[in-house]
Amino acid sequence: MTIDAVDADRAVAFWRAALDYEEQYRRGAFVVLCPAGGRLGPTVLIQRLQEGAVTPGARATHLDLRSADRVALVARLLGLGARAVREVEDEGRSWVVMEDPEGVRFCVCDARGTPGPAEP
Repeated sequence: MTIDAVDADRAVAFWRAALDYEEQYRRGAFVVLCPAGGRLGPTVLIQRLQEGAVTPGARATHLDLRSADRVALVARLLGLGARAVREVEDEGRSWVVMEDPEGVRFCVCDARGTPGPAEP
């Protein structure tokens, strides 16, 4: 997953803390983040863009963060500089749409296996 950011250092700091990831390396406009402690998970690239190249909130992709304690995770992310945009309710499930400090939207959802309709 690639996340565009004008202030790449701020985006790296936020996503490292939010995901418990570590910086693997920097190359040109990219900073590569991977799960800490040898855990498995997707690689996240933060791509540095010039001022004006990022349209806040408009992205082709986003992350869905799943947690057994969604309320606590939302509170922690707010403390890291995220912003809650809205809570969504759909077919018995709910999640929180948030933005990181750069305005990149992502969702915080309940962990899979929590009560509710079957997920696709």
